[in-house]
This record gives sequence, C-alpha cells and structure tokens, in this order.
Amino acid sequence: MTQLPLSFTAHHLAKRNDGSTSHDAAASMKEVCARQHEEILVLMRWEARPLTAEEIGDKIGYPVWRRMNELERAQLIVRNVDIKRRNHSGRMAFTYSMRRDT
Repeated sequence: MTQLPLSFTAHHLAKRNDGSTSHDAAASMKEVCARQHEEILVLMRWEARPLTAEEIGDKIGYPVWRRMNELERAQLIVRNVDIKRRNHSGRMAFTYSMRRDT
C-alpha cells in the first residue's frame, strides 16, 4: 500500500478543548483514515467511472462521506457537480472521480 500525501494529526480529528480520551481516539484514527483513503482510491481507479459516496460505501462496506471530503480537500479526487445519481433515499447525490493527474 502506498503512502498518500495526506497528513492527519490529532488536532484534525479532535478539538483543542476535548478531553484526553478524545485526543487518544483521534490519534488512533490516523492509521484507519490512511487505510480507508487507500481503499477508496483503489476502488475508484478500478471502477474508472464517477461514483457517489454511497456507491463507494456500499462496495467497501462502510460509510465514506467523511473520507471523500478529506480526499477532495487533498485534491486527489474531484466532486462532479454536474453528474449526479439518486442515492438509496431517492435524493440526488454528487459523484466523485479521480483527478486526471493522479
């Protein structure tokens, strides 16, 4: 598994005023986030088509919307505002694609 250019520290996942247990939990999520980012990117490369966060979550087995926001902020994926599909609730959802230069 390759290391992604994302860096998460406890302050990204817990607020300064949160208790020590929140900071401990946030620190433990660093590896989890990295693994989930990699799983999402591998799936998106494999599918090679725009996917909603819900479609990705269905294929991977867990909700991914937070990871999608992180990957978008890291400029590894793009949100397609013009390509939407209905999700399970019937609402229209944005799709995401790999950036062409990644």
